[in-house]
Amino acid sequence: MKYWIIKARPDRNDFSQFPSRGSVDRWYAGRLPRDWARGDILFIWAGAPILRVKGLAELAKPNDGHDKAGWHFLVRNLTDPIDGPRIGDLRRDRVLRDASFLRVGPAGTIHPLTELQGTKLQARLGPLLPDRIRDRLAPTGLPDSVLGDELLDAEGRKRMARIRVAERSLANRRAVLARHKSPYRCEACRMDFASTYGADFGHVIQVHHKRSVATGIQTPRPSQFLLLCPNCHVVAHYGQRLKPRTLTQLTQLIARQRRARAARAG
Repeated sequence: MKYWIIKARPDRNDFSQFPSRGSVDRWYAGRLPRDWARGDILFIWAGAPILRVKGLAELAKPNDGHDKAGWHFLVRNLTDPIDGPRIGDLRRDRVLRDASFLRVGPAGTIHPLTELQGTKLQARLGPLLPDRIRDRLAPTGLPDSVLGDELLDAEGRKRMARIRVAERSLANRRAVLARHKSPYRCEACRMDFASTYGADFGHVIQVHHKRSVATGIQTPRPSQFLLLCPNCHVVAHYGQRLKPRTLTQLTQLIARQRRARAARAG
């Protein structure tokens, strides 16, 4: 797998809507690289005046024919529009600053990246990518000496937000916990915070709705809840917003990984 920059002009693309995750777009260029291949990772770069990474894609078809506009290729978008690093940030990065697309003057649609440059840019984009895409990409494996400790985006600004949330009942949580003794134990992985962090943390646990509150108003019974540690709670809902994984499914996942570790160890 190789890495490439593909440049898009803001006067021809609406970057509030482009790219669109999952869609396949037809691009054209004056010439196509001989050594690129299906599955290569493409960073979508918005030209002046935006000058920043605006999306991530993969090469779906390296050569889709030729006409008066140029050579065509197909791109499968892996993200919606993102606000990736700006040109100034990348020019200060010791790994990326020598990439051809950052130099003044080079024209063209397609620019190659070295493996080191591609994995570094992938690492820079990591927090902006959907979980499934980030998990799908190969881990960068870059040491801190290469990744560096440069400043990331500013955080902590205060802003007003109007959101709609599904209401949860504190009384229901108390009723569920009253049926269990502290220290509380995760019903999936059997972990309890007291054993790991000390007796002061024995009360720490999350109360999980077997039926997601996102499905609508419900009047549940205590038996319709589980006690889960934060890790198992995340896995219960991961990719399953309206239909969480069951306790059986969680324990099966855990058992499968334990068997796999045992097989590797012995």
